[in-house]
Amino acid sequence: MPAWSRIAAIPFACWFGPAAISLWATILVVLMLDPAGDYPQTLAGPGLTLDEIFNTEIGVAIADPFLAGNVPKLIQAGRLLPDHPPLGRLWLGLAHEINLLIHPPTGEHDRIVVACARTGSAAAFGLLAFLLGSVSSLWYGRMAGCGTALAIVLMPRVFGQAHIAALETVLNVTYAAAFLSLACWWKPTSTTNSALTPQFPRFRMIILCGVLFGLALLTKIQAVFIPIPVALWALMNWRWRAIWPLLLWVLVGLTVFFVGWPWLWLDPVGHVLNYLGHAKERPTIYVWYLGRQFADRDVPWHYPCMLFATTIPAGLHLLGLWGLLVKTPGTLTTNPVARSSNGPVRNWLASREALIAGAILFPLFVFSLPGIAVYDGERLFSIVFPLWGLFIGRGLAAAYAWLARLMIPKLAGILLAGFLICQSPGLIRLSPCWLSYYNCLVGGLYGAEWLGFQTTYWGDSVTRELLFETANVVPAGSTIDFLPVQHPFQLAALESQCPILRTRQIKLRGFDERRPDPAKYLLVFQRRDYWPKDWPDGPQPYTLLSQVSREGVTLAALYERRE
Repeated sequence: MPAWSRIAAIPFACWFGPAAISLWATILVVLMLDPAGDYPQTLAGPGLTLDEIFNTEIGVAIADPFLAGNVPKLIQAGRLLPDHPPLGRLWLGLAHEINLLIHPPTGEHDRIVVACARTGSAAAFGLLAFLLGSVSSLWYGRMAGCGTALAIVLMPRVFGQAHIAALETVLNVTYAAAFLSLACWWKPTSTTNSALTPQFPRFRMIILCGVLFGLALLTKIQAVFIPIPVALWALMNWRWRAIWPLLLWVLVGLTVFFVGWPWLWLDPVGHVLNYLGHAKERPTIYVWYLGRQFADRDVPWHYPCMLFATTIPAGLHLLGLWGLLVKTPGTLTTNPVARSSNGPVRNWLASREALIAGAILFPLFVFSLPGIAVYDGERLFSIVFPLWGLFIGRGLAAAYAWLARLMIPKLAGILLAGFLICQSPGLIRLSPCWLSYYNCLVGGLYGAEWLGFQTTYWGDSVTRELLFETANVVPAGSTIDFLPVQHPFQLAALESQCPILRTRQIKLRGFDERRPDPAKYLLVFQRRDYWPKDWPDGPQPYTLLSQVSREGVTLAALYERRE
């Protein structure tokens, strides 16, 4: 059956569940976006993170000429900050302009409002859950589809990134779409005498997959990981016959990348080299791991695997391992469409599950290599988390099939529903500091701090609640020292996005222990790798006034200096 026919034949019930879960999740995220008081009537979201103001400003600068069809201004916008391709920022910029038009913030506000751009990540998150859940339904049945969509919602760090105007959630969508299109459309199968015979991918499938690959390249540089696992998988399927489809696929992707980034038109070779070499020019970023400070290129090799293992609920990992190891996907579902497309797999390495596994393992492998910069917790390799949801959904379907043989099917469903509910407390306890989540394998956030793991890294723990308490405690017109400052424009961005600080004319400045006139108040988030060396247990000499803590761990705090 042709690929498009198989998709059209999916019963309504197969995609309705993922669609309902995705819509519910999107609404839930949208209700919790406000970082600092622009939407006080909504629930508080994560605090303003380091990159959001740049993403939003550049996104708006790209979105306005894009909507007007003004190519010269698009090129000019690309010169502002060409550290990332434009697609992710364009998405955030369009979301900002739409939200600012239909639902502007309460009271006076700047032209740029990060909370408005955050709706772009929320929409991308819903699209991600729907995309993966629907494909899981196609492959493994309705229960697996709902399980996959729900698993993505239950991953606290993925859920947390959906609240932030950053490129990660948009990249998750384009990265997943690039691999899922290949898995769905490059490997139609025919069954002859119960043997699975791979067929050659059709021309239109190669072109469409190349376009999706190009969109991933236009989102963020992690998309360069895509060709290696794809090439290995294609060669496993078609041997040397795969070479020309791979070349065409790459050519289409690179064409989309070039056409979609007008900044490259001015100097294609020079600007591409500048883009690829940007990371080498970046200042060193430090990481706190196992109780020590590491430079980003000196982080131990096991850091990515350890973070992947400990920042997803352990129960989801169990289901994912079950889904990875189960041998006969055709037994997982009663959906005739999925069953007909899933015959017995003679060579697992040539299966679509192998392609998805490669999409997960290869980034983890690359970031484990010596000399490769890795920092900010799981952020650089968070692209692998949503794809793991496919195996979680597959494992859920396998677990249900096994339990249904041992007991009443309804009871099996109730047990699995209860098991999934048990994976959700982290979302509730950590709100809105979901990027600080650790699972029970390390004893939660408390155990992670005891082991010397990084408890917060992006400034999201400086929440609206803490900023409001700061404004209530600190006299109007005062200056507050802030730590850590990782970018020259960080404090100006925070001031511009916090209405209550602006109203009370409270200023922020970077903390410097050598300054002879330290401010009376100090606002910090607990990134210990940037703290002074003589602060083993906290700021000295300061008294704690207010804090944001989760599971007994302080993530951000306001201090008053003792005279």
